[in-house]
Amino acid sequence: MGPIDDERGLEQGGINSSDLYKIYAREHLDLAQQSSLGVQMHDVTISGIGMADDTALVSNNIHNLAYLLKLSLSFSDQYYGEICAEKTQLQVYWPNRAPGDLDIDFIEETNPILIDGKKIPFSTVADHVGIVRSTSGNREAILARISAHKNAVASILNTGMARGHRGNPAVGIKVHCLYGVPVLLSGIAALVLSSSDVNLIEGPYKATLSNLMRLHAKTPRAVVYFLAGSLPGVALIHLQQISLFGVIIRLPGSILHKIACNTFSTGIIPKTSWFWQIQKLCMNYALPHPLELLQSSPTKSAFKILVKKKIIDLWESTLREEAAKLPSLRFFNPLCMSIQKSHPLWTTAGSSPAKVAKATVQALMLLGRYRTESLTKHWGLNK
Repeated sequence: MGPIDDERGLEQGGINSSDLYKIYAREHLDLAQQSSLGVQMHDVTISGIGMADDTALVSNNIHNLAYLLKLSLSFSDQYYGEICAEKTQLQVYWPNRAPGDLDIDFIEETNPILIDGKKIPFSTVADHVGIVRSTSGNREAILARISAHKNAVASILNTGMARGHRGNPAVGIKVHCLYGVPVLLSGIAALVLSSSDVNLIEGPYKATLSNLMRLHAKTPRAVVYFLAGSLPGVALIHLQQISLFGVIIRLPGSILHKIACNTFSTGIIPKTSWFWQIQKLCMNYALPHPLELLQSSPTKSAFKILVKKKIIDLWESTLREEAAKLPSLRFFNPLCMSIQKSHPLWTTAGSSPAKVAKATVQALMLLGRYRTESLTKHWGLNK
């Protein structure tokens, strides 16, 4: 491309660009916070949320939001910046409408949010820092992640991972863990997820592992995860959520740390709160109470080791109980298996296509899914 001689602005992808963005955006966010026009959360007011050059202004009052926008416009004019109307999204979140509530349609008609004389319309979907924010819930964001995951997996199937290939499934699972899983779970940990949202992610994840090992489509999840040596998709989400909370634990004095302490100190946490999910996960995995973790501030390595051990122990016992209840798995012994590494059935096959093909047949026999006469008698004439 040749040299880039920018006399004003930040070079795209430059080494110092991220640091310069922080210097520039810090004053903007401080200006928004000092206005106290945002959302009141206990004794903390949130008016602006920033990430690099992306800034979200938040308020419970649309007129206060208009004042926040005016502050941002004056700040941009001072530093020769420009806020683009075409790239600005305005989203309105509200609880279920009830008699006497302010009509959202009226607010939309009297919308005072203007940039360069252009009224910013309400948007139901907006992309912020790689996460699709939708006023209707998390489904849009999850479907976007599933689609991106499908494309990421399709781009690496030619390495021998496809069902008709003879590549070693253990290698395919490692490649998928490197290139597929981060795409699927990107930004998911920051969302308030329902059980249906988690199941929506769990399905493609389990199906991908099953296909990489060339197993039957209806293979029980206990078998899939023990043979793959992988945590379930729901456990990976929980691991990321608790790890994200670990970042908040190690930031004493920050706004997020204050909000977390205030939230857990109240005693009653609404189920729509992200911190309610953290409290529930700490109870499920026998971890210390979140407020205790916020006060003790464990180190990153100690917290990571503790969380991973608790999650692995719980899911290994859960999957072993599920496998013990299935009569079709009479040759499958999960007591000597682990979800931390791939099963020796795959690792001992090496890179030999013939041995991988044999291991695939052995896996089907191990699961009771190989088409023997005892299995085909259920739909065939030979009883």
